[in-house]
Amino acid sequence: MVRALSMSVTVQVAFIFLNILLAEACGLQLGYRVWLFAWPLAKLSAAVPITQAGIGVREAALAALLLPFGAPAVLAVASGLAWDAVSVAGAICGGVFSLLTGRFWQGETA
Repeated sequence: MVRALSMSVTVQVAFIFLNILLAEACGLQLGYRVWLFAWPLAKLSAAVPITQAGIGVREAALAALLLPFGAPAVLAVASGLAWDAVSVAGAICGGVFSLLTGRFWQGETA
């Protein structure tokens, strides 16, 4: 259980680091501690079953959480949407890869 927890925490910290890089590319400069506070809470808010995959809810929560730290809401939302774009694009690429490799392997066994 400790191993699974440590792997999960490692992945979430990596996600936070990647989000910091995306936010900096969007022009949002905040400290690591701020992101360590705001990003997990925004991700938790996406679990509320209001929208599909929490898109929109996460961005609104992120903007509200980063506002006290001096982050413009527009840049906070832009960084959240950039994260969504990367996430969806990665899922699409993985699906296409799976579809293509499944067809190749199917052809070899037949």
